[in-house]
Amino acid sequence: MGSGKARVLSALLVALLMLPALPAHAQDLIVREARSVTEAGDRHAIVGTAENHSGRMLQTAKVIFNLYGEHGTIIGSAIDETHDLPPGGHWTFHARAWTLFANFGLARIRTVPAVR
Repeated sequence: MGSGKARVLSALLVALLMLPALPAHAQDLIVREARSVTEAGDRHAIVGTAENHSGRMLQTAKVIFNLYGEHGTIIGSAIDETHDLPPGGHWTFHARAWTLFANFGLARIRTVPAVR
């Protein structure tokens, strides 16, 4: 397996292993997949999909990823958020990384329910 594929698989495993440790409200939003991409201009991002499992409208949903350097130290973060995500709704996130990174892991999920 190429190093790129191994890195993506490793990152997905890290993200999946971190989900049970997140606070209960974070389980309102489930990250279904996340992968690193290199975009035009040698820009880097983490893209993927998340789903609202809360059973209610989410006013705000945010994913925060830690970015790791070659030696496993945190060198930054990548964040994206959306608004007005309906129950069962899917969101395609795009968390831009402002630095080159070797690996990433899902650090936090934050949600704010809509006021009724």
